Amino acid sequence: MAETMLELMKEADLEGYYKHSGRNTNEYRRALKETVDLLANRHGLPLPILNAKIYEALTTSDFPLLFGDVLDRQLLAAYREAPTVMPQIAKPARLRDMRTVYRFKVSDGDNRLSEVEEQGEYKGSDRDESKWEYAPKKYGRRFPISWETLLNDDLNALTDTPRRFGVAARRTEEYFLTSLFFDSNGPKDAYFAGNGGAAAVASLALNIENLETGIQAMDDYVDDNDEPIDNTAKFLMVPPALRLTAMNIMKSMNKMYIIAGDTDVSAYAMPTANILAELDMVILVNRYIPRIVTSGTKGQTCWALFSDPNLLPACEFGKLAGHEEPEIFMKTSNQTKVSGGPSGPMEGSFENDTVQYKVRHVFGGTTLDGRAGWASDGQ
Repeated sequence: MAETMLELMKEADLEGYYKHSGRNTNEYRRALKETVDLLANRHGLPLPILNAKIYEALTTSDFPLLFGDVLDRQLLAAYREAPTVMPQIAKPARLRDMRTVYRFKVSDGDNRLSEVEEQGEYKGSDRDESKWEYAPKKYGRRFPISWETLLNDDLNALTDTPRRFGVAARRTEEYFLTSLFFDSNGPKDAYFAGNGGAAAVASLALNIENLETGIQAMDDYVDDNDEPIDNTAKFLMVPPALRLTAMNIMKSMNKMYIIAGDTDVSAYAMPTANILAELDMVILVNRYIPRIVTSGTKGQTCWALFSDPNLLPACEFGKLAGHEEPEIFMKTSNQTKVSGGPSGPMEGSFENDTVQYKVRHVFGGTTLDGRAGWASDGQ
């Protein structure tokens, strides 16, 4: 526990911020547990006594490190608990740095072999190449806490901050990845129409028959040499408005067909087994679709199918190596007491006594082969 604040600041050169990171010594773990117990008031102390003990702890040299470690752990817990959808259809990647990365697909050469006549010449084959590129970007937010809050608050504002940072990081990921496939007008033509996939975005409403149509369309996709590929739809992505419709489709044991030429449903509807329930498809309810798709009612009616990313990924989602999860930083104090010695970060800034935290998250991504998806605007 003899580490000084100056030593901690050397761990990261981030514009006056230092990163909170864990320690592996038994002594540090013991102190960390005591800090957690204090912040959570595990002993049920009256509020005035609790605040007094916290204020007393704020004056010690090791409490800022311990307090920051608690915040960091709470952040990661909230980050992992937030609902996730889009990463399930993505291929994960670890990026070495912030430079643009390139992804290539080489086609041709794997189509059917040509017959070779006796003493005939073997025909050569070319290679076609497709390229995708993207660069990771930084996302973040700063959160100032007044010195008075540290004295007067019952820690609700402080302990709630990392949870909110974690939720914000996950929401940022979900919005970014959803925006790769949807825009204000619905499913993006640039991905779902062409690019090896369907000729156009469909306009079919979500029901059993139309879902069968979409699944069959993906099964019919071929590679660049017109060769068949294994491309069974794995995920059905819908907005919240279609959640119950999707669940009814997947759980219904039967579907109804009307005999051709007749319209009296009660007299001629015939039950047929709903084999979609046996396909083991996963329903993904994407809450950002209606927030991104704002044209008319398409945000409530559009839906999409995606392949298993282990077989054919629809996109790549890259995170910076060593920074895969959001990180919390605290700004060091820029004031010095007249009595001598630097002030701890819990003393705040010289200008207004503000204690500041920030969260940083780094990631990027791009769509890949259009054969991994099929979509309809549901109109």
